[in-house]
Amino acid sequence: MNKMNKKAVTENVALWMMRMLFLAIVVVTIVFLTKFLVAIYMQTADAQASVYINKILYEKNGIIRYENERAYAGVIDLSKFSESRLNNSMKFEKGEEGPCAKLTLKNLETDEKNTTFWNKRWYQRLRPRASFRGIGSPFLKEVTILVTIYQNGKYVPATLTIDMVVPRK
Repeated sequence: MNKMNKKAVTENVALWMMRMLFLAIVVVTIVFLTKFLVAIYMQTADAQASVYINKILYEKNGIIRYENERAYAGVIDLSKFSESRLNNSMKFEKGEEGPCAKLTLKNLETDEKNTTFWNKRWYQRLRPRASFRGIGSPFLKEVTILVTIYQNGKYVPATLTIDMVVPRK
């Protein structure tokens, strides 16, 4: 009878050890898959596009009207609405594709349109690929904002359409 109890205890311990090993493998697998899926599906391109749009609009070197260190929100200074100004406001490493945008300012009184680009070369390369879906394709965010144009001391109602393209890496 004594031998039977030792054998039963040994089998019971071995069975529990196998269960614990199986449980550890399951936990490690779940943690690995969770990290893997979170890394794949965490998309930041929309947030990046919003940040770049806000920088273009509201940064001191952007296109918004500043006078005596005071910002006029929603007022676009037409003298600042140029490709050279936008390209100099935010710089990225040379050779690396970065965010880019096409800005179209439409005067609502005269229906006149002014178009400028931020990183035009990148926009021409990335915009056609932004229509594809998938992780590697560039992200496109189109925004239309009601603004006011400040030109020659006069305020004119307008709309600003921004097509922001952000590459995903």
